[in-house]
Amino acid sequence: MEIISKLFFSIVFFIISLILLLVQGIYNYIFFSFNNKKIIAERTLFEQFSYEVYSSINKPLPYYSLSETSCESPSNEKVEINLNANSYFDCRDLFDVNLKPSCHNKIVKNYTNCNPDDSETIDFSNLRLERDTRLGKCEYFSKYSQKLSNLYLNNYICQSRNNKMTYEQLLKLSIENKDDKKNDCKNSFRGCGILDTMDNILCLPFNCINNNISISSNSFSNADTYSKIPVTMVISERPPLNHEWDKMIKETYEKNLKVEDIYKRRDVSFVDFNLFDDYYDNTYMEVGGSFKLSLIKNYILDYDSQKYNDNQDLKFYIRNYIGFKNSKELKKFKKIFNENDPRDNPLYKLSSSGHNPLIEIIISCVFLVIIFAYALILKYEKLKDIYNLLSYIFIGITIVFLIAGLIIIVFHFIKYHPIYIDMDRRMQKVLKAYNKRTILSQLFRLISLAFNILSLVLMLINKIKQARQGNYQDVVNNN
Repeated sequence: MEIISKLFFSIVFFIISLILLLVQGIYNYIFFSFNNKKIIAERTLFEQFSYEVYSSINKPLPYYSLSETSCESPSNEKVEINLNANSYFDCRDLFDVNLKPSCHNKIVKNYTNCNPDDSETIDFSNLRLERDTRLGKCEYFSKYSQKLSNLYLNNYICQSRNNKMTYEQLLKLSIENKDDKKNDCKNSFRGCGILDTMDNILCLPFNCINNNISISSNSFSNADTYSKIPVTMVISERPPLNHEWDKMIKETYEKNLKVEDIYKRRDVSFVDFNLFDDYYDNTYMEVGGSFKLSLIKNYILDYDSQKYNDNQDLKFYIRNYIGFKNSKELKKFKKIFNENDPRDNPLYKLSSSGHNPLIEIIISCVFLVIIFAYALILKYEKLKDIYNLLSYIFIGITIVFLIAGLIIIVFHFIKYHPIYIDMDRRMQKVLKAYNKRTILSQLFRLISLAFNILSLVLMLINKIKQARQGNYQDVVNNN
């Protein structure tokens, strides 16, 4: 009776182990199936993480100047400014009778006509936003359109070709020469602004360079006082999104992507970033006043008055370097994230894993059927002769699952090890989401492994007791 009980629990534990593997496969399949908008945002953030950081910290310390003629000279070059003028309405999950059915449950461009009473496409340049039926129902936001260079607003904004100091050099210089007691630079160094989003002060052994830009009266001008070092500049109607990019890494490097997968990434809305953080990037600072889009439309490639609102109020935003606490944390980042390949890092690989969870789901289902069949066979007295053979097969299966599970778990945590870097708070939240995902993607497998071990131990105990009883019976018969 005791042997039968152990055999029963051994089978039950292995069935639980397989069910947990099945749940694990379904969980991973949901992540890789790429249908849920929150999962799309999460995977996109993982894929873009390395590029977003390096595109900031690889820029040299800016040394700006203004020119009335041109920036093209041996000492100066043009400055590229991100333009966010593509406006959208996020109408997902909305089926309002005041919107055309063609606008239901999707992100639509600003110039798309969603008013049910209008038959023609709206000329957005002449449209007053107040009468758009999407307002108050759909979230209105603007995204990256293109880079503007050689932009003229009474002056050209230029950048020195001669200054090549990198963020890594500046961070080390600033940390080593910071006076912690006064929260400023040491006597021989000058405080020249806030270097990065970790609020490290830029400490230089020479006079501060003139790198502060303000915009007022529809023109660029040198700011009177410094605050953030303007490494990234954006012209936008709304504050920049919490994460936005001028290049989508996956579609740049992987040419076999389906069109629908490309647009899923491109259409990530600011609403989706609420999964990790606020809608907007609060590390940007608005400087100067606003101006009309019509003032810069000549610099916009393929400008179309049907798609852009000439009266759109644009504002000028600046952000300093994406920051790290110190040089040690920056070196830790560079060790994990390949500077030359934005795909060569754990976050990108986790999002773009070649592992197919369907294989795990199918294997779990097949062996669940086999084990249930094995449990039914045990009921039939006529099949007693093959009990012994089947029990050894069962032990073999549990051992195979145990070894395979251990290999997969060890390999997973070597390849996708948790990452802890003291850096920009927005980027840290993405790392936190990655760390959570690496654990959750193996959590049920770990529990499954425990039940697998219990099942194997009980079966081995069962076989040992069977063998002892058999030996005892042989001794009795011989006597």
